Amino acid sequence: MGRRRPTRNNEDDLKDMKFDPPDLDGILNLDMYLKWIQTVKRFFEVKGYSDEKSFKVAILKLKKYTSLWYENTNRQRARKGKSRINAWSKLKKLMNKKFLRKGYKRDLYLRVSSLTQGRMSVEEYIREYKQLKIRSRIEKEPEQAIVRFLKGLDQSIAEKVDLQPYWSFEDVCKLAIKVERYSKIKNHIQAHTLILTPHLSLISP
Repeated sequence: MGRRRPTRNNEDDLKDMKFDPPDLDGILNLDMYLKWIQTVKRFFEVKGYSDEKSFKVAILKLKKYTSLWYENTNRQRARKGKSRINAWSKLKKLMNKKFLRKGYKRDLYLRVSSLTQGRMSVEEYIREYKQLKIRSRIEKEPEQAIVRFLKGLDQSIAEKVDLQPYWSFEDVCKLAIKVERYSKIKNHIQAHTLILTPHLSLISP
């Protein structure tokens, strides 16, 4: 009998996963910065990196303006007799202080409160609503989240969804997607019917 190859658990597979966190450079905007923080944070969690190792990876991802900011911050700390930054938790705290402008949470809250579906599909609207809600860290009661979501949803879709039974925010999202799909199919059928009607009248006895 041949020797059995040792099995690898899921944790080992994740640690060997090939994924390179994105660089952070140029002129930052709020969405870009928060997306980068969330991406590298998930990467460090999946890899199981320590605070120190996470820091080493993070500083390699700082380019152009953010790299200059990092080097300048360390120089300022040295002049004040402080030690160099050597941990991800400390780096993230200083970066948040630098790149998250005052009132950013209020701005995100206002964006959540004023978000409307507009030309977005229901799925795009759901994704945007959830992302803003997570970034702003707004913890709403399920009923409040549903009311706010329906308020920004296309009125014709919202009215149909509100007539259906639902028990959670996810139920409302699924219903909204179904209503939109049904409306598109109905409109498609009606459009084809209008096109065929003149031709059918010509062959009618």
